[in-house]
Amino acid sequence: MIFIIFGKPLVFWLGLITLISFITQITLGYMLSHGRSGLFKYHRLNAIILSCLVLIHLTLGFLLYYKF
Repeated sequence: MIFIIFGKPLVFWLGLITLISFITQITLGYMLSHGRSGLFKYHRLNAIILSCLVLIHLTLGFLLYYKF
């Protein structure tokens, strides 16, 4: 079963959220390397969230592709 939200499948929206989270992770890492040490807790939290989003997106993509 494919969930459609605003005319696009759920895996599309998860991919978009994952991409935004990845860009945020890169930005936080860049800011950390330039002396903003207070952002480390957000960088770590975003890494955990990003890992979960990637796993969910990957699983749904495989399920959609192989039609389970």
